[in-house]
Amino acid sequence: MTERGDPGLVDRYVTLGLRLGRHIDGLVDAYYGPPGRADAVAVEPVHPPDQLVAEARKLLGDIDAGERLSMDPMEQLRHDGVGCGPR
Repeated sequence: MTERGDPGLVDRYVTLGLRLGRHIDGLVDAYYGPPGRADAVAVEPVHPPDQLVAEARKLLGDIDAGERLSMDPMEQLRHDGVGCGPR
């Protein structure tokens, strides 16, 4: 999630993949993320393909526009700590 509470690029990408997987059998062969996300996608109505195409185009546009990737606090700590350990 972003600071505003909006889903970040990674969240949107994963959710889009799970939604596409409801149309294309075998597209998602394994999912190891938070179970709540997969559960939520499993119970929502199946999105029509044209809506998924629009979501994908919007996501690509946001990536091209340079939207900052959001990180949860633990990811931020790992990111900030890279290269800071003993050498």
